[in-house]
Amino acid sequence: MFHPTASITLFVALSAFVLFVFNGLLSLLNNLSLCAKNERQTPHMGWQQFEYLGRILKKTRVHLSIFEYSLKKRPSNLSIFDWRYQKRGFWPKNPPTTPTPHPKNLTFHATRQSRLARCNSSFPHSAFRISHSLQIRYTPQSSPALAQCQCAVCRATFSRKRPMSEQPQKPQQKPAAAAPQGSKMDRLVALCKRRGFIFQSSEIYGGINGFWDYGPLGVELKRNLKDAWWHDIVRAPETGPNNEFLEMVGLDSTIITHPKVWVASGHAANFADLISMCKRCQKMTRVDQWWSNMLHSDWYKSLQGVIAIDGANPDSLTRWARREGKKSAPNIALVRNPDVTLRWLAEYVAAHPGSFEMSPQELVCYLATEQLAATGLQKPCPNCGGELTEGKPFNLMFESHAGPVQDEANKVYLRPETAQGIFVNFRNVVDTSRVKVPFGIAQQGKAFRNEVTPRNYTFRSREFEQMEIEFFIRPDTAPEWYKFWRDSRFKWWQSIGLTSGNLQLREHDKDELAHYAKEGAGTSDIEYKFPFTDPGFGELEGVAHRTDFDLRQHAQHSGLGDKLKYFDQDLQVKLMAEGVAKEEIDKRCKYFPHVIEPSAGADRGTLALLCEAYTDDPSRPSGVVMKFHPRMAPIKAAILPLVDKDGMPEIATKIYNDLRNTWNVQLDVKQSIGKRYARMDEAGTPFCFTIDSQTLQDQTVTVRHRDTLQQERVNVSNVRQYLAEKIGPAT
Repeated sequence: MFHPTASITLFVALSAFVLFVFNGLLSLLNNLSLCAKNERQTPHMGWQQFEYLGRILKKTRVHLSIFEYSLKKRPSNLSIFDWRYQKRGFWPKNPPTTPTPHPKNLTFHATRQSRLARCNSSFPHSAFRISHSLQIRYTPQSSPALAQCQCAVCRATFSRKRPMSEQPQKPQQKPAAAAPQGSKMDRLVALCKRRGFIFQSSEIYGGINGFWDYGPLGVELKRNLKDAWWHDIVRAPETGPNNEFLEMVGLDSTIITHPKVWVASGHAANFADLISMCKRCQKMTRVDQWWSNMLHSDWYKSLQGVIAIDGANPDSLTRWARREGKKSAPNIALVRNPDVTLRWLAEYVAAHPGSFEMSPQELVCYLATEQLAATGLQKPCPNCGGELTEGKPFNLMFESHAGPVQDEANKVYLRPETAQGIFVNFRNVVDTSRVKVPFGIAQQGKAFRNEVTPRNYTFRSREFEQMEIEFFIRPDTAPEWYKFWRDSRFKWWQSIGLTSGNLQLREHDKDELAHYAKEGAGTSDIEYKFPFTDPGFGELEGVAHRTDFDLRQHAQHSGLGDKLKYFDQDLQVKLMAEGVAKEEIDKRCKYFPHVIEPSAGADRGTLALLCEAYTDDPSRPSGVVMKFHPRMAPIKAAILPLVDKDGMPEIATKIYNDLRNTWNVQLDVKQSIGKRYARMDEAGTPFCFTIDSQTLQDQTVTVRHRDTLQQERVNVSNVRQYLAEKIGPAT
């Protein structure tokens, strides 16, 4: 039987033991505190930092063995942390005179099996025993430290903020933004996706090549471009070369028309590209774009780099074939049989001693030819280097069928251009609109071309939108009107924000002219320097004198003949006044008008506006700003209350309701004012109206200018007038 006295004795003994342990721990902590006070200020991890890790470990029920040791014998030239390693035999006996710098990130890893923690920092060795599998990350530059247990029991992460005395001071100035990464086009594409300008069509299914969707900002930008074009061309056109107002009317024809329309226009027989197919990888390439595709080929860029450094000698070419070429162009003759291939090249060089000149195209073809005598020079595939077949015509029109029966009788086409819809409606417009030559018919609409290799973002796609004018004139006035429309269209693109440095006007050479323009006054392209064409240019709009080719073709194939001719009453009156014979008047006054065609792409125009507006600016929070012309900007103005209280949102809502009926404006009350400014910079918003505390006092708002970042105060009642002066009325 257990005696009560024994219970009391056992209780006293246990209490004494606990008190002894407690006093020992207090003594140990006092010694540690004294040592920490005497610790010199070195880059080492001092006791305060290491003890802070101990507190975290203790909170996670992980016990450090550091509490088992006394620090009375610590050498004076070592910090507490360093001395522990020498005590256990892990630190060298003769420590370096200069202290070991503290690593930026000190990470400890431990495994539950070995119960030994190893340090991957700049310290030579470290060890301490723990009871869990633990990973600790201590970052002196950041406020929290993390202790994460990796065992199957815990799998928890604990965080604890450092005391205010230990937290680093915040820098007074923000660090400079990082340098832009990637090409300008890559950064622009990323911005368009991030801010909702352009999306890949059917992206959730992996996308479809050559088709693009416009997001909330993109559709506003494209609509602004189309609305400005329609306003300036149809509703309020400028005066012509004779200082008289232009007569312009609009039209919206169908995407699918009678198949004979495309027979008459020549599209059914001639609207085709020559394509070659690789015999190895089955990839197709347009014959006229083979070399441009080669310049963008990965394996050709690699080969070009080797030739630029070592020259086109057999050793460097063989070395490339066995290394880079084997991976990137496995089907080129140089990789499959380098000895035979280089022999043909050597014979060519030997046959032209002292005057060896070979273009890059010739060199590539020689490297792709294994049996020169039998096949002649072979063009390599831009994808794999394999042999390309001879070019074969490939019709670019999309075919479909109207009705339930899919046979030749019901075959139809999606229109490849909008122009033919204007020509087939020429007679209807003349009879109903009372227009007189010279006059124009304008149309905007979708067109479809089954491009072999759609590329360069939205520049060359399979579904696109055109903005076309067919301007009908007397045949003898063609040179005058051609020059007018060429110069007028060039100035219009400049007026909406495309700078002259990125825009050029180029006349076509005779060998470039289309079949319908060979006898005309000329053809020219308005070209823009896109990032993917730099330093060259890409077509933005074409201006061509199409003569009377289209109207004659439709008159012939439709059976209407002379009924499609135009009778010029004004010319009749003029000739009668001059005393010309009636037979001559009838002959000269009834004719097929000639046509000047300015044809622009709405998608290419939108892409040009995006490229022109994109500006890297490291001084801004977002690092980029879209400097759209105010007339083109998707969002004309942003109304931003400084805080979501004190009556500021109510004032902002009142201004927003006043402006939204005229312009596309946005009310934004979420997040800090800096983040809202950053969003508006990436959206290209030219003006931001900020409602702040001063607004409550004097009824004025702060106007922030996007391009200059200047600010000014405007009275609330004058905001509408201010915006109208800066942007103009809505089109």
